Amino acid sequence: MSKTLSTQDVKFLSPKEVHIGRDRWGRMVADIGGKEYTEIGITLAFPFTAADNFLILRDAEEGELGIIKDYKRLDKDSLKILNEELPKVYFIPKITRINSLKGERGGLLSFDVITEKGPRTFEVRSREHLQVLPGRRVILQDVDANRYEIEDLNKLDRHSQSLAYEYI
Repeated sequence: MSKTLSTQDVKFLSPKEVHIGRDRWGRMVADIGGKEYTEIGITLAFPFTAADNFLILRDAEEGELGIIKDYKRLDKDSLKILNEELPKVYFIPKITRINSLKGERGGLLSFDVITEKGPRTFEVRSREHLQVLPGRRVILQDVDANRYEIEDLNKLDRHSQSLAYEYI
């Protein structure tokens, strides 16, 4: 039987009580209300639809420490560290052109694309791993769990659009 969470089950942290720093090895640490935590991990609760809100802090020992509703209100030193770390956690190359896109047996889609980081070829298991968001933005997850983004289908060249609209 699954348990439904309520807001009482979630610990919200005030940006005023959280300070994020680094230890002497460069790992993220946090001071939350005067208590020190080491080896901090970060996750955005809604990375594609509300990336500026709801940052989850966790550590290896205690698990989830809490959620900062508006993490952009953290002090500037903490925000600087988050701005260095978030791109590492959410590295998502942006697709600028689709050279080829083929449907394979079993629902597999084979992509040959150009991204801002260079050419890539990858496979997506099925349309279930293609998420179309408002503004014709698309997030794709390949068979190795890597993510790719098309910022706006309508801004791709005609060739790319015709391939994308056939399968997406």
